[in-house]
Amino acid sequence: MLKSRDHDELIQKQLNAGEISALEYLFHQYYDDLCRYTVVFIKDIDIAENIVQDLFVYIWEHRETIEIHLSFESYLYQAARYKALNYKRDYSRKADKISILSKLNVDKVSVRADEAIELRELNVIINEAIGLLPERCQQIFRLSRSEELSYREIADVMNISISTVDNQVNTALKKIKTHVHRYYPEMYVTVFVLGLYSL
Repeated sequence: MLKSRDHDELIQKQLNAGEISALEYLFHQYYDDLCRYTVVFIKDIDIAENIVQDLFVYIWEHRETIEIHLSFESYLYQAARYKALNYKRDYSRKADKISILSKLNVDKVSVRADEAIELRELNVIINEAIGLLPERCQQIFRLSRSEELSYREIADVMNISISTVDNQVNTALKKIKTHVHRYYPEMYVTVFVLGLYSL
């Protein structure tokens, strides 16, 4: 037990010092098991992988201040569970919101012709915004959204770090939203994007 605790303290010191090898050790040691654990809550392996990947990105981004009071294993499992339950809560809220707005504005059987035109126009604007992204940012975003690859898969394909993938996707989302907001009110964009594009 003491040996394990000493090892965790060493890993924490290495993280605090910015040694990437410490994060790599944790990733290779726990990633697969954490994905299997998280999918129990989410029921979707791709989303579970993204949640676990985001957890490791979070650890790296907060490496200078992170403190582990029990063990890294306990911390990682508790954090993964917390993120998974938060995802389920947020997803449920978004789904309810879209459902309510859909009942208010869209016929249950078919979308009115003018709304269908608006949706097509908005789709064109979103694709235009994606086309304006820097080449690498655009490629990463398309792999994430169109090809539905996990952050880990994109990192492997492009030979870059998972944190780079995460940063590029977030950059793309911000730029796309800014572009789309020039043409459509924020609430409409939010509903459309959440419902169809998950931005």
